[in-house]
Amino acid sequence: MEKAFVVISYSLEDQVRYASYKLSGEVEHWRSAKLRELEPDAETLTLETSHQMFNDKDFPKNLINRKGKEFLQLQ
Repeated sequence: MEKAFVVISYSLEDQVRYASYKLSGEVEHWRSAKLRELEPDAETLTLETSHQMFNDKDFPKNLINRKGKEFLQLQ
């Protein structure tokens, strides 16, 4: 999706709107819950905040560190 944003030159606001529209199922429930948790009065998240929340949830720091060490040890 991000490649399309670069090619089409969507504004950040439009990127967030489109990405939110494409969410469905568990992801949409998770996003809605996180939005209420972080900003109870807000209706949308910034793209940066959304990315950080996703990365924190799906890519734990210990996994990133471990994979980074594995990568550095490749020959």
